[in-house]
Amino acid sequence: MGAASFNYWILLTTALISLTALQATLAEVVMSLPAQLEAEIDGSIQLPCTHQVTGTTSNHIVEWFVEVKNGLRERIAFRDLTSSKIDVHTDYTDRIIVQPDYTLTVSNVRLIDERIFYCQVTAGSSGSGVGMTNLKVYAVPDKLEITNKKEDLVVTAHATPLEIATCTVKNVYPTQQIIWYKNGLQLETVTERNDDMYMAPHTLREPSGLFTVSSTLFMKIFRKDNDSTFHCSVIYETPERKILILNSTMVHRNIHYYTEEVTFELMQPKVIKEGDKVTMKCTADGHPVPEFQLSKLQHGEEKEIPFSSNGIYVFKSIRRKDSGTYRCEALDFDSPDEINLKRDLVITVNYLDSVIVHPSGTVTVSLGETKEVTCTATGSQEPKIMWLKNGKPVSDTQILSLKEVDYNSQGTYTCEASIPSVPGLVKTNNTVITVTGKPAMEDLKSEYDIEHNKATLTCSAVGNPLPVITWSIPKLKPMDSQSENRVTSTLLIEITKELSESTVQCTAKNEVGSSMKTIQLIKLPEKEMTAGTGDADHQTGTGSSVAVIAVVVSVVLLLVIVGLLYFLHKSKKLPCGRQEKSSLTTAEGKTEDIVVEMKNDRPNEEAGLLGAKSGKQ
Repeated sequence: MGAASFNYWILLTTALISLTALQATLAEVVMSLPAQLEAEIDGSIQLPCTHQVTGTTSNHIVEWFVEVKNGLRERIAFRDLTSSKIDVHTDYTDRIIVQPDYTLTVSNVRLIDERIFYCQVTAGSSGSGVGMTNLKVYAVPDKLEITNKKEDLVVTAHATPLEIATCTVKNVYPTQQIIWYKNGLQLETVTERNDDMYMAPHTLREPSGLFTVSSTLFMKIFRKDNDSTFHCSVIYETPERKILILNSTMVHRNIHYYTEEVTFELMQPKVIKEGDKVTMKCTADGHPVPEFQLSKLQHGEEKEIPFSSNGIYVFKSIRRKDSGTYRCEALDFDSPDEINLKRDLVITVNYLDSVIVHPSGTVTVSLGETKEVTCTATGSQEPKIMWLKNGKPVSDTQILSLKEVDYNSQGTYTCEASIPSVPGLVKTNNTVITVTGKPAMEDLKSEYDIEHNKATLTCSAVGNPLPVITWSIPKLKPMDSQSENRVTSTLLIEITKELSESTVQCTAKNEVGSSMKTIQLIKLPEKEMTAGTGDADHQTGTGSSVAVIAVVVSVVLLLVIVGLLYFLHKSKKLPCGRQEKSSLTTAEGKTEDIVVEMKNDRPNEEAGLLGAKSGKQ
């Protein structure tokens, strides 16, 4: 071999070695795993083993490891290009699968799964690479319970924080913070004991590794907190970074606090009259409401009165004897001695005695006399007196004076006594005045019917005893009506020529005396008075003359017609047969039976004619 050939082989060998070294430098495994994943206990999680191999390799193995104590690693599974294997006797033997893309699927996630998972890739000449993912596990609380003691919270003069309620959440991981609310407003989280408010947290790890977290709220309570409500909540974050809030139910604590203020008052208006329903009510601001004691102060002593537990006393119909001072006392033994638990109430019952009228009942007074009636009334205040008749005031003095009474003075008089400052306090009494005397005539107008010559005469009289009315025309029967002490008589007459301008008298009479009234009849027109006598005779005579003339004219016309027929027959200018002749002869023989009816448009003449015939018969 020459020197040139030797140098060539040396250069070729050097080039091959350099190329091999360059390939080894360029081949590598690049890992890309998520730094951290989160999984819910009892759920499943997929851990990807994302990697990239540069260069060529004939052997590709992926192995999964977990971190155990002291930083050591334990393999749990591997996979190559042709096969997959799960290692036995590990915590994951029955819970994992390696997918074809080398993703590790862990099912039935447990608390022990919160650790670091390693994915190691071996790619032959390309080398190897390792990536890791830190797996965090969590447990979502299923419910939040709140409990409290049943006894009341007692407020004292020297109050200290009292236990309000306890909130508990079980089977959580990791531990959670409990937040408290009062009346819907979040309270500041204070865990250090003090004299106002604080929370006492407590955390317990269960055998499962999960936690039970509780928190007890202590707070200083006042009487204003009697209607307050409390609840708690837990705030946690899901793997999707969502904030969820789990709230408990609301609780209310009964608060027992002593009485500081007592009130005693009337439920009705302050002005009371005898017979009213009156309610007295005693209240106290303690809780629960204490019992009460009611008494009436008489001569400096307290007379106890039975009282309902709700502090209400009712006078169903209060009387004047119920006036006085009443005292209500709240029996609250928790109240400090310096608090006055007694209250007084003064009741004044207004009253009005019965009204006395003298003389009373029915009083009879003679017509024209003067009568006085006295009204007397007494009450809790000076009463106001008012006399009324038919609802209208007639006097505002105690003595009702009726001077020169007439029949309009009689009736029912009511004495009304009242106390103006007390609405509705009114009493009354009545007296009936009856007036006796002879009848008094009333002025009533009569009515006339000139067309028919008639008149309606009316006479009315008032009297006691009830009078009787008679008329100066005895044959006619009047129509009488009466009401109380009044009699009205109506008489219907026909005015003749004799009665025209005459007078008619009506007389009213009772046991005391009588009164008479004269009615002057009016004068009717002269034409109306003659229409029924002379004019009728004149019309009758005129009608008779017309009738006679009509008869004479009829007879003359009949004779002319008969003569004309006879002349025509003799001169043979009237052709007729035997039968016709016979008829004609018959007609001539009955001439006196021919009746001629004369029509006249004047009905009076017809009437006169008929009247004349009637007269002859």
